[in-house]
Amino acid sequence: MPRLIGRTSKTPLYTILALLVVAAVATELEYEGVIDLVPGYGRDTTNIRVPDIRNPRSY
Repeated sequence: MPRLIGRTSKTPLYTILALLVVAAVATELEYEGVIDLVPGYGRDTTNIRVPDIRNPRSY
């Protein structure tokens, strides 16, 4: 029979780490726009304008 005196459970540590990983992944998905839990949070989807070299007014 093994001696369990002085041994602590690591379950609370693993639970906290798992929740932190889930929160980090959810935040990244929200920021990238894959999910939309918080309206108005994340990247702006602005159009990138490339200047036309034939038209100097487009600079």
